[in-house]
Amino acid sequence: MKMLACVGALALLCLGSVMCQTTMAPVTPMPGDLETELTKRGGFTQILNLLRNAGLLDTLKNADNITVFAPTDAALARVPADQLAALTSNPTELQKVLGYHALLEDVKGLHRRGIGRLHDKVIISSNGLPIRINVYRLVHVIAAEGVNITERAIRVSNGYVHALDGIMVPPQGDVVEIAAANNDLTSLVSLLSSAGLVDAIKSDMNITVFAPNDAAFAKLDPKVTAYLTSHPADLKNVLLYHVVERMTLYSIGMRHTLTFHTADQGHDNLMVLEDFATGDIKVNTARIVQKDISATNGVIHIIDEVLVPARVLLKIEEQGITIG
Repeated sequence: MKMLACVGALALLCLGSVMCQTTMAPVTPMPGDLETELTKRGGFTQILNLLRNAGLLDTLKNADNITVFAPTDAALARVPADQLAALTSNPTELQKVLGYHALLEDVKGLHRRGIGRLHDKVIISSNGLPIRINVYRLVHVIAAEGVNITERAIRVSNGYVHALDGIMVPPQGDVVEIAAANNDLTSLVSLLSSAGLVDAIKSDMNITVFAPNDAAFAKLDPKVTAYLTSHPADLKNVLLYHVVERMTLYSIGMRHTLTFHTADQGHDNLMVLEDFATGDIKVNTARIVQKDISATNGVIHIIDEVLVPARVLLKIEEQGITIG
């Protein structure tokens, strides 16, 4: 009996110990507000100053739910001083740019597992402009408007902060509208209209366009240009050979050799590769001369050559015309 009593007492002692340990488990402290947490963390002094100067810091601190994309001090240090000065001296533009980096809501999923489901997801900033989230698994990058998210889910009292390695640039229109406003893409815009492709390009909400500039079209043999303009189906296929449908590919996702199906009739392949020696990115034989022009429905990269799919190239050569 004494043995049983001892065992029982020991069991009660152990149980009490476990209960005591459970009761005394450390409680995770509640995070502070946006200013408190980013100040404590360090590396966000400039963005906090900009938000304060624009009168947005208190708005974000007092909102019910927020998601903030915050460029780090290192990212802002890379912005040319004259550009940063021009931005800070223009209160309206400063509020627009900073407002583009904030949402007055908690974006579900961006701070959780299963981030891959957010690829090409568009969220709306506090000033009503779209922000596109991309997940490039091959290079282990999550980006917002083509800018690397270097750290996700910094918890603050009313939401989350995601650190950025740059500044997001608000899109100024869809792909066609942006091309039409660019004085170096007049030939492309004219041919898209002639080929009846404007509506198709506008309607794809996740599109990548490798846009030949006017100099690229000027390099074509006049006989090639004449052939294409007199053969609408082939012109259409040449133009669509520069388009990747249902995917937005920013340069940050081009760190390896990649192959994509294009929107032309044969869904031919484009090869995208980075030249590590020069830093250039090539699309087949063309070089990207201006990258990452964000649009409301995708992204544009300007290239220095017109690309021609093999089947159209063969037809042109059958006419005794040589390309290149």
